Amino acid sequence: MSLKDLFIKPEVNNKNTQSSTKEEEKTQKNITEGKEGKEPTSEQVIYSSKIGTEVSLDIQKKIWQTLVDRNIPGPDMMELITCSTSLESMGLSVDQRYVAAFKMLKSQYPNFDKTTLVNSVDTYISFVNEELASGKRQFKEKYKRDVEDKRAEIQSLNGNNSSILSQIEELKKKSESISEKIKQLEAEVEVSEKEITHNEQVFINTINAVIEKLTTDKNVMSNLNI
Repeated sequence: MSLKDLFIKPEVNNKNTQSSTKEEEKTQKNITEGKEGKEPTSEQVIYSSKIGTEVSLDIQKKIWQTLVDRNIPGPDMMELITCSTSLESMGLSVDQRYVAAFKMLKSQYPNFDKTTLVNSVDTYISFVNEELASGKRQFKEKYKRDVEDKRAEIQSLNGNNSSILSQIEELKKKSESISEKIKQLEAEVEVSEKEITHNEQVFINTINAVIEKLTTDKNVMSNLNI
């Protein structure tokens, strides 16, 4: 796929073909403007129906603007596109517009030739490849940050969650064991409380009975006539 497939507007079939002096003057003006620094705009970027996969018009515009910003000095692909675009209303094919634009540039820049033109396309392709490499690096960083790092965090959280759930199960078992122990102790306490209270009372009663007997005996003994 050539750069023109990415960046050049699709050919418009105009049956009312005209080749007027005004069009030639307009083209010559565009060449002059291109020489003065007026370059093709991002509006020339279009979606190519020849591409079978999804593409982004916004990204294409940004890439094209990058090429505009990095336009190398002298006549080249960019100036050729500028000139050929101005000839669209004449109903010429893409090839015809390129030939006409090349001849016009050649008249302005005698040293301009096909080799220079084709080499400039390779230069701009290298610029696009730089954008590709930069973009891939950014996507790789974003993928690491938004996918790999978060997946690692998810895995870590799952591990922590499993550990917590396992601890919860162990604590539940401990809680159940403690609850059973509490029930057992409560039952033992109830029995012991009744037994101790009863035995204590029996002990007190017995002591009181002995004291009462001893007191009675004391009284009896005190009244003895001996």
